[in-house]
Amino acid sequence: KDIEGDISIADRLNLLRHALEGDSRFDISTFELDSKRTSYTIDTVRYFADKNKDDELFFLAGADWGKTLSEWKEADEILDMVTFIIASRPGWEMNSSYKEKVKFVDIPLIDISSSQIRQRIKDRKPIDHIVPASAAAYIRDKGLYR
Repeated sequence: KDIEGDISIADRLNLLRHALEGDSRFDISTFELDSKRTSYTIDTVRYFADKNKDDELFFLAGADWGKTLSEWKEADEILDMVTFIIASRPGWEMNSSYKEKVKFVDIPLIDISSSQIRQRIKDRKPIDHIVPASAAAYIRDKGLYR
């Protein structure tokens, strides 16, 4: 996805590492980054299904993505391989053409988006209250999104 003022893959990965620092519930996979070809969701799902044969896989997406699911490459196979969860998001209707195959969950609605965070940075407004402190410091120190 092309985003004005976007940052490098290395910086994105470092931001993720900072955001998850100290939280052992999460692991970061570089599977898609390490791939030498265009990465589709189905490829990633197959990779994790093969790697975790005895585990149930969950795919969490926001309500905005639920509307486009029918356009995804091999969407039916994805839905057969994972429990697909669509989470509420401000301004989006909880809907999908795959209603019988997805689960809808209401989560606390936080009306903030990545584009709003990038705009706050560009406008030199604080972001410490909406992103982890370590990630905010990394953004400041590297001069990202300016």
